[in-house]
Amino acid sequence: MPRTDHISTSDEEQYPILKQIHATHAPDGGQADLKPLLSIIGDILRRPSLATPGTVDGTPLDDKVRHPEFIGLLDGEGFSYTMGRITWQICSTGPVDVKTVAIFNTLSRYSWDAKAVIALAVFALNYGDLWRATQSYSTESSAKKLFPKKVSAASFLTVCDTINNLTLIVMDVTKCIVELEINLTSQYIPQDRKFTARDFVSRAVYWTIRSIVSAAGKIMAIFGRRHSSRLMSKMYHRHFTRMLSADVNEGQKIHRDLRDLTIKLTRCHELIDEKRRGAEASPKLQSLFQIQHEDNREILEALINYNAKDGQLPLFDGSTKKRVSTEVLRNKNVLLFISDLESSRDLSIFAKMYTKRPETESQFQVVWLPIVDLSTPWNESTSQKAFEDLRLPMPWYSVSDPSQLDAAVIKYVKEVWRFSKDPVLTVLDQKGTVVNPNAIHLLWIWGSLGFPFTREREKALWGEASWKRVLFPAFMYQSALVHAWISEEKYICVYGGEDIQWTREFTSTLRATRIPLEMLYVGRSNPKDKVGRCNSTIIEEHLSHTLPDLISIWFFWFRIESMLYSKTQQVKSADSDPILQEIVTMLSFNGSDQGWAVIFDWKSEQIAKGSGDAFLKSLKEYDQWEARAGERGFVPALVERFHQIHTQYHCNRLTLSRISDRIPDRVACAECGRPMEKLIMFRCCID
Repeated sequence: MPRTDHISTSDEEQYPILKQIHATHAPDGGQADLKPLLSIIGDILRRPSLATPGTVDGTPLDDKVRHPEFIGLLDGEGFSYTMGRITWQICSTGPVDVKTVAIFNTLSRYSWDAKAVIALAVFALNYGDLWRATQSYSTESSAKKLFPKKVSAASFLTVCDTINNLTLIVMDVTKCIVELEINLTSQYIPQDRKFTARDFVSRAVYWTIRSIVSAAGKIMAIFGRRHSSRLMSKMYHRHFTRMLSADVNEGQKIHRDLRDLTIKLTRCHELIDEKRRGAEASPKLQSLFQIQHEDNREILEALINYNAKDGQLPLFDGSTKKRVSTEVLRNKNVLLFISDLESSRDLSIFAKMYTKRPETESQFQVVWLPIVDLSTPWNESTSQKAFEDLRLPMPWYSVSDPSQLDAAVIKYVKEVWRFSKDPVLTVLDQKGTVVNPNAIHLLWIWGSLGFPFTREREKALWGEASWKRVLFPAFMYQSALVHAWISEEKYICVYGGEDIQWTREFTSTLRATRIPLEMLYVGRSNPKDKVGRCNSTIIEEHLSHTLPDLISIWFFWFRIESMLYSKTQQVKSADSDPILQEIVTMLSFNGSDQGWAVIFDWKSEQIAKGSGDAFLKSLKEYDQWEARAGERGFVPALVERFHQIHTQYHCNRLTLSRISDRIPDRVACAECGRPMEKLIMFRCCID
């Protein structure tokens, strides 16, 4: 099957000719081993002192490339026809790009790497003449015999040097192209990486063949008088003075572009090697975790110290700002906080929890394990600065140099501990045994109460929990205030949304009931400008209490979402679990940009919850059911009123910001109790 190749839109905009070249590319799927041919070409291009041009060790290049290894590559059109046609296209008149496109048309059925190698082979057939001439005609007197009077030997040698440098770079790039194409068939390279690498390859092949055409034109001009039959030099001799006297800007530009491509292609090759080494080393790392150890030192060194440079301590102590060895973690319970360099919000919340941990929990230590993309070179001015800025306020340990983490470690973390983008908290006991591959939700929900952060501890905490107890820590930023409301036996109303007009009407109507109640605005789970403006307006107009800032609003919702993921590990359906039902209700309210509210009676643990419209309608008709509220209590009477005014037509949706392996199989609507349709929702939240 033909290969599917890709040239990026940005490249096509920068170099419009790439679109034409891409259109010519129709490989027939044939493959050949190009390395032997490339080796022969390299001998010619790198050996200027060849005794006989066009030969290697006395053997004509024509015979060398007719070796059976290369016949399969040229089968169909035939060797002589293909090589001859490319030679004619190189020697024909016209702009360089026109001739370059013509060569690509001739080589349309070949893979990208084969195109470059075949064109380079044609060029190498006539290349030796130039270097024999530089030895024979390097003096001013000799140059005058061959070239016009105004052409100096210095000018002649300048052009020769330009061609020589360009040719060597073309050779290096072609080798890199061949190596890369071989490795792109590897099982270790993800498909998106293959597209990116082939983008480099196709562009590099264009510059390679274009450079060959340009260099060949200069060679033909130099030797036009002596090799007229082979190089059709009569066409080009009249251009010789112009080509020699012209500035070598074109050569310098191609030199620069090809040099940059060489760096990129080499980096892609290095990535392939890293992936391969990682794949080979991952089983070793996995087997290490399956062995019982006396302590955790060997495991930690395997994870953190894999590629540490000689003499470099692998850990950075956030409290002392000094580098230390893994010895400081020996016989400690270790929490590996695994994240990328874009998790500043998660790290900020974690830091607040860490500083509030009880002194009795000093037997566990935290190590930040930042995972970086090894396919992107580590930049000291950007990557290093971003890393150090995140690390600076941390009171715990972190890896000294994330760019030195071994590919096998990163592969293991992603595949076994399932790190993708969201942070993962992997828990190791004192012997290095993994007791919980991801305790991040346990941490967000229970904080230090989750210690030692095992699955057994998580199950025990849920077994003892009530909705009131599990929700209370979500108000961590207003905990003292909420404590006071509970001690005063006040009703507590939590409400949200982005509609400030509804908020004004709702808060004033609720206060008009004159029940002992306090209100707290919690916004939405992805707080942006609208929520920020609502929060500010509520504070300015004294409508209710609020959380301090957008980060605290985000954490309120993130913690509830963590409850969902944690709780679904314990039960399969919300139908049989009251706490899971309340969690789903809160998250479904959050899925709407309209107002909503939940009122808690903390003494009786009764709850009234509903959409903004249901609340407003019920509260505005409070005089109709006020007597009922006096008999049964405010919350039960409000729930009863909701049932009376409930309409059949409504819509709730459940939007989850972080995907988990398990979400509830069945979710009931918060208003009518009917099963909700299960979909996966992708949303771009734009204020």
